[in-house]
Amino acid sequence: GSVTRLERYQQCPFKFDAQYGLKLEPRRVRSFGAPEIGTFLHANLERLGTQLLSEHKQWRDLDETAQQELCARVAADILEENRYDEDEKTAYDKAIEERVVRTLQKTVSRLVDWSSRSSFDTMYLEQDSIKVSRGDDRYLRLVGQIDRIDEYNRDGHTYGMVIDYKSGSTSVNAQEIYYGLKLQLMTYLLALESAYKKHHDQPMTP
Repeated sequence: GSVTRLERYQQCPFKFDAQYGLKLEPRRVRSFGAPEIGTFLHANLERLGTQLLSEHKQWRDLDETAQQELCARVAADILEENRYDEDEKTAYDKAIEERVVRTLQKTVSRLVDWSSRSSFDTMYLEQDSIKVSRGDDRYLRLVGQIDRIDEYNRDGHTYGMVIDYKSGSTSVNAQEIYYGLKLQLMTYLLALESAYKKHHDQPMTP
């Protein structure tokens, strides 16, 4: 317990019992704005990427028909998992589904186009063990998750790339990195470089 809880009990025993005894929560309000779309896209891209890796494929291997079919199937699965308790889809549910599927298809189309122009291949998804070497076998362990790691091999040397999915518009420049304002991608690259050398006993260029 805490003093705050004692105060809340004094204020209203019924509210206290509902909150801490029955553990009731406010009724969920239907909404699907930018934060929900961002979460949805992230979950879908993870699932799509995992399916491609399991089939030993890259984004560039998807033609337009395969993109549409795969997006529709994966989106339907995730939307079903996050539906409310109603047995039938409402007009709201259908409108949201159409919107998110269109957004997902557009995103995947861009990933396919980028992959077709690149020699990098996706190797890992959702890596959450982030350790940055400090020298002398010392590491700084950080909380975070790398969305995607791509690699490219040339003349016996490996080049690594970190991709962090963002639903909004964002950018980063050298000045922001220098002053410590945007360190996410740089930290992930250092962690990737360190982990690769440890597990493969050879360097890689991030």
